[in-house]
Amino acid sequence: MDKGTLIDVVAMIDARINMYQKVDANNPFYKGAVVGAVVALSSLSEELQLGIDAEVAAMESSTGE
Repeated sequence: MDKGTLIDVVAMIDARINMYQKVDANNPFYKGAVVGAVVALSSLSEELQLGIDAEVAAMESSTGE
């Protein structure tokens, strides 16, 4: 995947996290599912962001910046 696509995917994941965080946290039926979804999506977002950062660092290293 190219860097632009990864950035778009991270933005979509972050938008979904924000949506889940707006769910009524006082509703015990949703609370466990929402917390689990937010944790899983946050982990995925961080992992993809690390890939983006590594790609940017490699590009900068190869161009001498």
